[in-house]
Amino acid sequence: MKPMSRTSRVAFTLLEAMVVVIVVGVLAATAVPAMNVLAGMNRAAATSEIARNLELARARALATGRPSGVKFSVFDQTMSQVWIATSGGTPAAARSQLGTASEDIRFGDFGSAALESYTGGDGITSEGTIWFAADGTPHSRTSGGVLLSPWTGDASIKVEDETAVTVRRISGVVK
Repeated sequence: MKPMSRTSRVAFTLLEAMVVVIVVGVLAATAVPAMNVLAGMNRAAATSEIARNLELARARALATGRPSGVKFSVFDQTMSQVWIATSGGTPAAARSQLGTASEDIRFGDFGSAALESYTGGDGITSEGTIWFAADGTPHSRTSGGVLLSPWTGDASIKVEDETAVTVRRISGVVK
């Protein structure tokens, strides 16, 4: 005689399923704040990089006596170091200490950070260059590098909801 076989069925019990749901919920509850902290750190890093590049451009202008600046584009999500190397010359990529042309800095490199707004001291928005003169004061120039005028207001560059980096119109101080 053949022994009776029991058909066994493999399944999760209700208790096991509830434990899995609770564990996934706890993991999600701890991961979301961590992601928010990471996004905040990315925005802070991008904001610091803006301030660093502006201070570097101002220092270059003071040290070389040549106009130096930072070009911003909200559309392309980039910023780049530029300067005018010779009297009557046109803007070109600034050189690093090693003599190589500086590369564009892309805000996408800062994770989720994005350049939200740019407003120059001359009122131009979305895209433009913040220029510094040999004495460190900011001013406006055409895209070809021709001097236009001193600023009528402060410049402001903002990364998402973070505090804006400001360039003061009279002194050129970066805050």
